Amino acid sequence: MSPEHIGFALLILGIFLLVGKWIRMRVELMQNLFLPASVIGRFVALFLGPGVLGRIAGNFVGEDSFWTTGILTEEIMEVWSSLPGLMINIVFATLFIGTVLPGLKRIWNVGGPQLAFG
Repeated sequence: MSPEHIGFALLILGIFLLVGKWIRMRVELMQNLFLPASVIGRFVALFLGPGVLGRIAGNFVGEDSFWTTGILTEEIMEVWSSLPGLMINIVFATLFIGTVLPGLKRIWNVGGPQLAFG
């Protein structure tokens, strides 16, 4: 994985997110179902990847063609496969943003018995 592949994979990921947002804004059914743009973009990427478009194109142009991966290359898929382990850190790091931290006495009253039990 070179920096160019990582940057291009993140760029393609952002484009799929923008496409999902555009579809969500234009299609009223998606708004009524409360589907987030990331889920819609994920389905677009799934359709344009090796699972759907790659198999359809592979049947028409041959198995060893460029189009058997869809529009997503193996390098993009390699970068994307390593992202969930990194991005879950961001989810948990931002979990308590906006919450008021309790005082030390309240923390001790709630957590003290658990600490003693442990």
